[in-house]
Amino acid sequence: MVTAGTYQATHTDDAGIETESKRVDVPGWTVPGGNTGSSTVGKAVVGQATI
Repeated sequence: MVTAGTYQATHTDDAGIETESKRVDVPGWTVPGGNTGSSTVGKAVVGQATI
């Protein structure tokens, strides 16, 4: 289970001209059948999303 606020989302334009938007908490989620133990997570690299 990943709790709400563990990750945050933000946006800048493709050219990098606009300043970074305000960061918002990503809602939590649970992976069905996932490990219920604790773990340490490093940095995650996330691709672009089209909204």
